[in-house]
Amino acid sequence: MSDLLPIVELLADASSHEERAAWLFACPLGVIHREHMAIRRLLQKTGLIAGVAYLESVLSMTNARRLPDGQFPYTIMLQVHVASQDLRGAVAAACEGVSGAA
Repeated sequence: MSDLLPIVELLADASSHEERAAWLFACPLGVIHREHMAIRRLLQKTGLIAGVAYLESVLSMTNARRLPDGQFPYTIMLQVHVASQDLRGAVAAACEGVSGAA
């Protein structure tokens, strides 16, 4: 039996970078925030470095002070957007078999 939450066990059981990225994009932000160290370890273990960068950008967003209108600063949202594009690119490269793409 694992010490991981069942939802994080799904990430641990993922067999490809594509599955890991899909999990990251669908995972509730509260789970990412609460379980970020376990998630980071799993992503590092599988070599999905772009996933670690995406995780860090999402963490920065969840910890960012929002603007008076409740929106996140553009710089924070840009960081998340770029990291998500990089993650998609790493997954696409891994699917094509490019070495060192993750």
